Amino acid sequence: MVTPTGWRVTALADGRYRVEDGSRSFVADAVRDGSTSWIWIDGHLFEIAPVATARARAAHGDEALMPQMSAKVIRVLVKAGQSVAIGDTLVVLEAMKMELPIRAPRAGVIKAVRCAEGDLVQPGTPVVDM
Repeated sequence: MVTPTGWRVTALADGRYRVEDGSRSFVADAVRDGSTSWIWIDGHLFEIAPVATARARAAHGDEALMPQMSAKVIRVLVKAGQSVAIGDTLVVLEAMKMELPIRAPRAGVIKAVRCAEGDLVQPGTPVVDM
């Protein structure tokens, strides 16, 4: 595994890894779907995908917020027409026994909510339009 200089990554079990950078230590969860990987570490979700996959998802436009992995919608905290601030939690998803918040990337107004509690959502499918 290639890691930044001075970093150490140790496999634990079931897609979990300990990541150490010399002064800090984190536990990361990872899942792979085809050529795309998602890494959940320290409250942040990172997508690692080939450039072609990332560009294909951008076709929905910058206004659509989408899950990065298959998940179940457990809470919808906004409705169409509602104003939100940057960082506000809009929808909470559950995947791999983790809660994954979809947060507002900027201040704005919710144009549409495209999911409901209990829905199963897939990567690349918009759940909220801003």
